[in-house]
Order: sequence, then structure tokens, then C-alpha cells
Amino acid sequence: MMFSLFLGASLAAASRQGVKLQAKTMTASEALELGFISVFDNDNATDSFAEVRQHMPELVQGRHAKCPEVQIYATTDGACDPKNLVVITCISANNIPSYWAWSDTVNPLVKFWVNSEDNKANTVGYHNNENPNYHFGCPFIYEGALNFDGKVMQVDALIELTIGEFAAGGSINIDTAFLSEHDRNGDGVFELVVNLFKNGAQISKNSQASTVHFKFQLIKAEGYRWCASKLG
Repeated sequence: MMFSLFLGASLAAASRQGVKLQAKTMTASEALELGFISVFDNDNATDSFAEVRQHMPELVQGRHAKCPEVQIYATTDGACDPKNLVVITCISANNIPSYWAWSDTVNPLVKFWVNSEDNKANTVGYHNNENPNYHFGCPFIYEGALNFDGKVMQVDALIELTIGEFAAGGSINIDTAFLSEHDRNGDGVFELVVNLFKNGAQISKNSQASTVHFKFQLIKAEGYRWCASKLG
């Protein structure tokens, strides 16, 4: 059974009412307490929230999915050993608003990164889709804690504009304290649903929060033992 948490605080309610929040880096535990994210411990290691796409949506021309470049340097002749490694899958986006003069419905593309935008991935851009299913994952190598951030873009072949940013525009620090509490089975697999903000105010579509759903698979991280069997 999937373990779920939906915790809120007065600040989360304030954000939904249009009160602007200052962007800052926060721990994932703080983001959860403020209602910026929801977390699921993926006990059975399945994409329980994932929907199977029966029809391939139309893509925005020239907007292809891309993973960050992965480079591992070794100072010896032995096997390369990355400091920390995570596979992050963007499963879907939901309730993305459409308010663009040249497009009847939004053309959403998700950008997401670990620790800096130099370590960034992006999904494809879907044409006219307010609830796109992406199911696109990438490996990320990083040092120290996992600082996760991103945004959803409105795109066409030549132009892109920001629709909303994760967690009021500040990165989410997924630290060992958060993982020890919310990855209770210790398999390194969990899911986050991240709320979107624009200029510090939470955005929505028809009074439903605009969100992006991710799955994380920690291959090597602080508090986890490197284990080849975790791959796959």
C-alpha cells in the first residue's frame, strides 16, 4: 500500500488565497509542511499514479526531451564511482492553465534539475494539453544533498515562457532527515507531487492546483548503500 502524506499549514492556505511567498531554498520537510509538495513512499515500487497513454499526443515541433550530460571522472584504473546518483522521472503535469494569445490551449514542457541548471533535463513539449503524461526519466549525478528544482514552460517552435515554478521559486532540499522519515522501507524509491507558483502565488486551473508529479529512484545517496541490484 502506498503511504501518502498531505500536510498543510496556514502559509499554504495563504498561498492559495493569492498571498505572495518569498522564493528561498528550503528542505523537503519544510516544503511538505508548507503544502508546496506531497510525498508518497513507493512501497511496491510501481508507478501507481501513472496513466497509460492510449494515444500519442501531438508534439510541439523542435521541442525534444533531453537529459543532462553525465560525466564520471576516475583518477585510477578502477571502476568509475559517482558521488551520488538519482534517476528522476517526470510522470505527468496536471491542471496547467492556458492563457496565451497565440495558443487556444497550453503547450507545456517541464524543465527540472538537481543542484544547478547546468544539470538539467526537460520533457518533450506537448501541443494543446493541460494534463500531459510524460513518463520521461533521466539520471542525475550530484554532490552532497539533493537540491531539486524546476518549472513548467509554455512553448512553441521558437518561443518559451514560464508558466510556473516549483515551490514558490526556491529549490527543494531532499536531505537525509526527509528521506529517513518518508522512505520508510529504505528502497530509495518515492514520489513527489510539486505545486506550481508564479511570482510567489500558487497557480491553478478551475480551482484545482497546478502540479507536476515525479518519481525518484536513489541509486547512490547519503544514507543509502551503493547496490547494483537497485538498477532497473
